[in-house]
Amino acid sequence: MKSAKLTAAQEKRVRQALDQVPFANLTISYLRPLLTGRARATARVLRVGRRLIAVSAEVSSDDGSLAATALSTYIRLAHT
Repeated sequence: MKSAKLTAAQEKRVRQALDQVPFANLTISYLRPLLTGRARATARVLRVGRRLIAVSAEVSSDDGSLAATALSTYIRLAHT
């Protein structure tokens, strides 16, 4: 479930700027389990280049403990 939150947060950030952006790469690091409580996912765009977009995301528990991180690269498609 953490990976779904991470990718959803990243895609939301990227899609705010562009229409179609397929994945080029996705790396997830699981740091600790989240067995109870709520999870919060945040994402930010690190860099927007001519062809690639780099985005990072984090999932934290209710108490602020970092549970997972992700780094993804998206490919910008040519607009016609």
